[in-house]
Amino acid sequence: DKRYFSGNGSKSKIYSVGVPRIHVLRNQALKKLSQNIKTPRVLINCNFSYGVLVEHRDNWLTQAVETVVSLGMLPVISRHPADQGTLFPEYVTGDDFYTCLETCHVTIQRFASGILEALARQTAVLYFNPHGEMVDKFQTDPMGAYPVLSNMNSLKQELKKWKSWDKAAKKYGPLFLDHHAG
Repeated sequence: DKRYFSGNGSKSKIYSVGVPRIHVLRNQALKKLSQNIKTPRVLINCNFSYGVLVEHRDNWLTQAVETVVSLGMLPVISRHPADQGTLFPEYVTGDDFYTCLETCHVTIQRFASGILEALARQTAVLYFNPHGEMVDKFQTDPMGAYPVLSNMNSLKQELKKWKSWDKAAKKYGPLFLDHHAG
């Protein structure tokens, strides 16, 4: 992100200091999912808030939920406190996002710190961007840590391979976090 602050003629110095909460999450002991969970749980991070791309919320969430259900997996929707959506109340959890990360096998994300937080907890990430968000940090080069998906079909294909993305989150997530979150 530093490139957006340089080259504007400013004499200011730019320092990259990292993201403290990501550092904390990376250093917490990892919890193991219960072996009693037979149906893979998919955390869908619905965070269309503060008027940013909210017109895409219902379509994005519908595609994500329908894909998860079609594969016989359990959708768990974590809704940002400022997200005003109302779809799929039967899947919306009352648990906070961090608790959900500990109880789900994989997460579907749009641009947000949830990608960084999931990788910090070594949880598989699928970045689902059918509406064309323009956030370089998450879509230009995920460094092998997660796929960037632009349609429901690609989401379905990669969700079927969630165990491979779980391995990728563990192997490449730390490199991605070192580069993007300090």
